[in-house]
Amino acid sequence: MQRGKKGAIELSMTTVVIVVLSMTMLILGLVLIKTILEGAKGSVTIIDQKVKAEINKLFVDEQQAIAVNLPELQASMTKKRVFGVAVAIRTSGLGGTGYTYNVKVEKPDSRCGVITETLANSFIVSGKTGTFNLDTNTPFYALIRFQPTLATPTGCILRYDIDVPKLQASAFFDVEVT
Repeated sequence: MQRGKKGAIELSMTTVVIVVLSMTMLILGLVLIKTILEGAKGSVTIIDQKVKAEINKLFVDEQQAIAVNLPELQASMTKKRVFGVAVAIRTSGLGGTGYTYNVKVEKPDSRCGVITETLANSFIVSGKTGTFNLDTNTPFYALIRFQPTLATPTGCILRYDIDVPKLQASAFFDVEVT
């Protein structure tokens, strides 16, 4: 009977050691994951600040109300993939409330075939319209996301207008489907 108790004590000691090691590994893993996620959150914040700084550089004229973050105001999009265009809106005067913006397509290019204005406007999956308030010298930032359909002909160029009625300002950019 003594012999069985010695085996039970060894078994329980092994179990305790395994449980302690497992808990240690679990805690270390959780700390590692927390560190990685906090680093990623910090990176996103830094990238967001840098994008806003780059957009602010696009305001070349003191009276310019809308800036579009695209080289030469043209973007290339792949069919069925989401693509975003960053836009900043500001006022040179006093700020205010109740500003709105609208994004819509002009008449589609002849290379777009059967793509109608309604269909081209449906490519905008988010950011088509918005309401915002403006503080003096502090721009409002928006992200307009597009996703053209598979039926869109390659080489189709669509011109989208951004209109801010209260500022009596507008801007445009072109989107080419590749």
